[in-house]
Amino acid sequence: MRLHIKAEVERLAKFPLIGKVEPLLQGRSLQFRSLVIHEHYKLVYYIDEAKQLIYIAALWDTRREPHTQADNMNNI
Repeated sequence: MRLHIKAEVERLAKFPLIGKVEPLLQGRSLQFRSLVIHEHYKLVYYIDEAKQLIYIAALWDTRREPHTQADNMNNI
C-alpha cells in the first residue's frame, strides 16, 4: 500500500489539478482537493501556487464517516 500511495503522490506532483475539489471542505480559506488512490482511501491536499508546492493534508479512509474526517481538519 505504501508503494501505491507513493506512486499516486508522484502522479499528483505531475498533474496537481487531477483531484477534484473536495465538497466537504469547501468554504475554507484553502481550496482542498481529493484524489481517490484506492477503493478505500483518498488523499486530501491543497496547492500553494505561489511556492509551487502541494501539501497533503490527510489520507481519508472512505469507509469512515466523511463528515467526521472533515471536522478533524478544522485546525488546517
